[in-house]
Amino acid sequence: FERAIGMCTGELIALCDQDDVWPAHKLARIVPEFQRHPGVALVFTDGMVVDERLRPTGARLWESFGITPRMVRRVARGEAFPLLTGRNLVTGAAMVFRADLVPLALPVPEDTARIHDGWIALVAAAAAEVVMIGEPLLLYRRHESQQVGPGSPAEWNPGLLERLFRSLRAQPGSYLGEIQALEATRGSLAGRWSGFAESRAARQLDGKIANLRARAALPRGLLRRLPVVLRELTALRYHRFAEGMWSAARDLVGGS
Repeated sequence: FERAIGMCTGELIALCDQDDVWPAHKLARIVPEFQRHPGVALVFTDGMVVDERLRPTGARLWESFGITPRMVRRVARGEAFPLLTGRNLVTGAAMVFRADLVPLALPVPEDTARIHDGWIALVAAAAAEVVMIGEPLLLYRRHESQQVGPGSPAEWNPGLLERLFRSLRAQPGSYLGEIQALEATRGSLAGRWSGFAESRAARQLDGKIANLRARAALPRGLLRRLPVVLRELTALRYHRFAEGMWSAARDLVGGS
């Protein structure tokens, strides 16, 4: 991927690396977004999930990734970076990005669990703006031999009762692995971008790390946990850097 991207000579780069299918008007729909918004570094779209014979499964790509209307609104408000620090929501074959992002994004760090599309999207959101297009401009194949991709909509976007059940039964993790990954991300971005330390992305990343550290240090017992959870809720860090009340509920009852 790095070699192929490095050989591109145009102002915009669109990845066509899967066995997916583009509608004929895909680029004609996406390119004007860059023309209208000079501060946008990356655009990604929704898609129709199909089987190996391109037959519709009835699912949409964003739905399979668990992308909710709230997430779309957050990206529109310029909050793509905090979302993408949690997990990748961007499919390589559904995104187009500016070529001037390449020196900042590549090579993909060895110490990140993200593959090329997730890392490029994260860097784009840190350094500039990201735009989401809800129109399905990709036929995304799901089949047994694919290497990566979303599961079923039920796996990524469970219903209300299932989410509640998961929150109540889950034990809060140590979060140490996630903290280490975010610190590695911070180091990678700081090493490539001289202005990162003063950026909004750096403040958001530090806020998420602080939230995770507070959650990792939660004492045992509901009553002892309550002040810490309430403090993080009052500071809105659960809503900015986690899954809101669901994460708060999981931290409050887990291990009590």
